Amino acid sequence: MNDASSTLSQLPEQEAATPQQVADFLLSNPDFLEEHSYLLTELTIKHQSGQSISLVERQVAALRQENKQLKQQLSTLISNAQQNDQLLEKTKVLLLQLINSEGCSEIQSQIEFTLQNDFGSSACKLLLITNEEGAGHISYPQIKTELSRFLEKERAYCGLLREQEKQLLFTEQAKQVGSAAVLPLRNNGELIALLAIGNADKDYYRENMSTSLLDYIGEVTSNLLTK
Repeated sequence: MNDASSTLSQLPEQEAATPQQVADFLLSNPDFLEEHSYLLTELTIKHQSGQSISLVERQVAALRQENKQLKQQLSTLISNAQQNDQLLEKTKVLLLQLINSEGCSEIQSQIEFTLQNDFGSSACKLLLITNEEGAGHISYPQIKTELSRFLEKERAYCGLLREQEKQLLFTEQAKQVGSAAVLPLRNNGELIALLAIGNADKDYYRENMSTSLLDYIGEVTSNLLTK
């Protein structure tokens, strides 16, 4: 008598094995079905169609499904990698353009144009924090009063905006914004600008999404604005 048969014989007489006991037995004796291969075709399992199929057919179907899922995952990974490569290349071009810009006004124009046209954003504004009035500027008291929630974290805020916030950040582009990323730009701890990027899709910018690339663009921009 082999070990597997011995294990089964140890079950109490006149007492049927529970499903858990059978499962534990098969896990403890992985060679049992190989030694009793006829069971693979004799035992049947209900298929989704309602028909009964053998264990072998069920295993083949499970392996095919697993293979399909792995292919889908691989395809997604490849697609994401390609998108990331393209995004990194666009970021490199943007940063070189910013480095070659002369003055804050040109930096503003360059980053707004590039993020909106090359990165596919619906709207983009780089607002300098000054005491001046006019396009491209915003006062610190105004930020503290109406946009203070964007200063609570060092990283970019991602999500929905209130209507008043849209108007202050995007002005004439406000109607094009469904969701947004708002990044405070600092130099030596001092707030110097706000970078706001909008997308027409309300679900595009979401809370807790990765903003490492945007944070890096903001860091380079803040350094260039104070040179």
